[in-house]
Amino acid sequence: MGMSRNHMVEDKDAKRHRMNDARTINAKIFKGVTFSFSCDGRPSGFYADIDFSCTVFHVCTPQGERIPILCPHKTLFDQRIGMCTDDDDVPCDQSEKWYYLDNSNYYSYFMLPKKYEEVILDEIDVYTVRPLEDH
Repeated sequence: MGMSRNHMVEDKDAKRHRMNDARTINAKIFKGVTFSFSCDGRPSGFYADIDFSCTVFHVCTPQGERIPILCPHKTLFDQRIGMCTDDDDVPCDQSEKWYYLDNSNYYSYFMLPKKYEEVILDEIDVYTVRPLEDH
């Protein structure tokens, strides 16, 4: 299942375009919102925002950029597992205790460009993510 070099370039360009779209959408969602969380001195990764009761998390890039992300409806960011979940037992107020975890794996898996062949769906742990349906 080989892919042409041109197709790979298009995929990288498409991903870059999606990231720019995400930044634009985030800028609209968080317009006028002030965050006390900073990526200064932090390794790249995902970080729960305790000030927003873990409904928001931040992506810290290797360049020190902070990108706020809103968790889906009725979910919270669980720092222990590095993703939004609808688990009722997310210890949000203790999230900073878990910042030390090596979440660079999450960052590199979800944020860095990959070759098509490297993306294998069964590598993603989806057991903690639930549908966004009201029950």
